[in-house]
Amino acid sequence: MLSTYGDAATDFHGLLREVVVRLREIAQADIVALYPFDTESESFYAPVAIGISDDGLLRSLPDMADQLRR
Repeated sequence: MLSTYGDAATDFHGLLREVVVRLREIAQADIVALYPFDTESESFYAPVAIGISDDGLLRSLPDMADQLRR
């Protein structure tokens, strides 16, 4: 897939990263996070963020799952 910047996204995570970068530019946000969710397995996969540490991103997943169960 070609990105909006002319570079090829080599995998799904790379494509999501490009989306997060573009959203950050458009919104002029400090933090952008994308949490893809599969309803059949009720699980998140390939979370991507800018402005959040990798550790913070991973620690937020249980909270996100809890919110969906409510």
